[in-house]
Amino acid sequence: MKSPNINANVISKHVKIKNSSKIVYITIMVSAIVIAFSLAILNSLYGQWRFNERLHAEKERVLDKLETNLANAKSLKSSFASLEAAGEIIPGQNGRPNSTVILDALPSRYDYPALATAMDVLAEESGVILDSFDGEDAETQAEVSAVEPRPIEIEYTMSVTGSYDQINQFMQNIERSIRPISLSDVALSGKTTELRGAFSMITYYQPTVDLNVITRTFK
Repeated sequence: MKSPNINANVISKHVKIKNSSKIVYITIMVSAIVIAFSLAILNSLYGQWRFNERLHAEKERVLDKLETNLANAKSLKSSFASLEAAGEIIPGQNGRPNSTVILDALPSRYDYPALATAMDVLAEESGVILDSFDGEDAETQAEVSAVEPRPIEIEYTMSVTGSYDQINQFMQNIERSIRPISLSDVALSGKTTELRGAFSMITYYQPTVDLNVITRTFK
């Protein structure tokens, strides 16, 4: 027959082992939870750090661009003042500011009616009679602004009547015009004292600069 003390010792050892297993299990579970929670925090902190790094780099890029723009604006202002203070850039501009003359040379708008008026004035100054002025008034479809604007063609035709000398003067005035005009076709008919000139012409305008201001959202 076994001794009661031996049975009590065995039971006590089993209880201790069971309790130890529970403690180990709980310790492992708590450690796993702490590690998972720590990893989640570290991942969140890393994501925040990466976001701040990208945001800082973008701010630096924008700041550099802003400083460049401010320097360019200052240089442009100085150049504009020098342009306006200079003498006439073309003879006979009748006191008009140089900036106005330059805008007349390459307008920033399609403005078909203004072009017709300018050609009428040119014909009158040359002593010829403007018989017709034809072209497409596409102002509603015309390009208004662009990030990198370029000269855009405007095609039109016109016919005038006058003497040989007057027609010749008209063509010379076209050549000397502050606004660039190219003749793509010329047809003359009639007599020396009464000629009719038909002209196919091309002039240009340049849309204004689009500043292309954009807004970016960081996530």
